[in-house]
Amino acid sequence: MGLDAMVFGNHEFDLGDKEGGQKSLSEFVKNANFPLLGTNIDFSGDAYMSGLVGETKFLSNPEAGTIYDGIIKEVKGEQIGIFGLTTEDTIDIASPVNVKFSNYIDEAKRAVSYFEEQGINKIISVNHIGFDSNPNAGNDILLAKHVPGIDIIVGGHSHTKVEEPKIITEDNNGKKKDPTVIVQAFQYAEFLGNLNVEFDENGVLVLDKNGEVDGKLIELKDKADDPEALEVLAPFKEAVEELQNKKQVHLQLKR
Repeated sequence: MGLDAMVFGNHEFDLGDKEGGQKSLSEFVKNANFPLLGTNIDFSGDAYMSGLVGETKFLSNPEAGTIYDGIIKEVKGEQIGIFGLTTEDTIDIASPVNVKFSNYIDEAKRAVSYFEEQGINKIISVNHIGFDSNPNAGNDILLAKHVPGIDIIVGGHSHTKVEEPKIITEDNNGKKKDPTVIVQAFQYAEFLGNLNVEFDENGVLVLDKNGEVDGKLIELKDKADDPEALEVLAPFKEAVEELQNKKQVHLQLKR
């Protein structure tokens, strides 16, 4: 699919208790053909995952199958800083075992500071913390208001269908700030999100005359399936269907 990066979600840590650590997740990471982001995650206590963390926390030429605090990607001659946050609720709703999660605002500030010190003024946060989820655990809207310098937040976790990009132009104290755009494409690959943005010479997002940016959701149910993708997914689809059938039979016998 040509992914630039992926952030960890809470379900990536579901098997920790059963496996005595993140064994299955480590296999996934090793085989990924893209880098992964764990800006507020500490993997040092997990024997399976600790060796997959990059020696350099922030890197402009990240390796596939490696975990970073942030990466730098060049787009049309401009450097873009990208980091990623995972909900701190993971400790309660999954099985991280020895994996630890730090405060999302503190870690976001650390990432933004690093990028700005490198002269990078276009910054994206790829998140799995929720659009407007429980404020005690944090969410994208609070992040945008508390951490200056983030231009775009690509969200997940709350399965929110953000039809039009949400633009935050005030900080947590109600004072005017540079725009932060928040997007999220609902759930289960039902939609593809498309966002086109423009920056001024200072790295500030440019809004149109209506105070908006060009972003939309594209519904995929009526789109033609890609033949190559179907071929790749076929054996996985068969395995999932076989497991589902076994569970259905088990439930019928139990009744």
